Amino acid sequence: MASPQMDARARHAAWLHDLRNAANGVGIALEMIELLLQHDDRPAVARSIARAQRGCAHLLALVRASIDGETDEAS
Repeated sequence: MASPQMDARARHAAWLHDLRNAANGVGIALEMIELLLQHDDRPAVARSIARAQRGCAHLLALVRASIDGETDEAS
């Protein structure tokens, strides 16, 4: 059976992986906006902005969940 410390490390590693994926998704969406603006594709720009906003919301949720989890563990 895994120790609580190993479980915590695995959870933290999974959280970092999710955080990195979300940040990469936001970065890709922002790069797409720049390219799409060069081609004057306004509908696609709007979709990429929406994708970046969803990615930012996901990043924020991950960080908030981590903070809430730390607060719960401390009490």
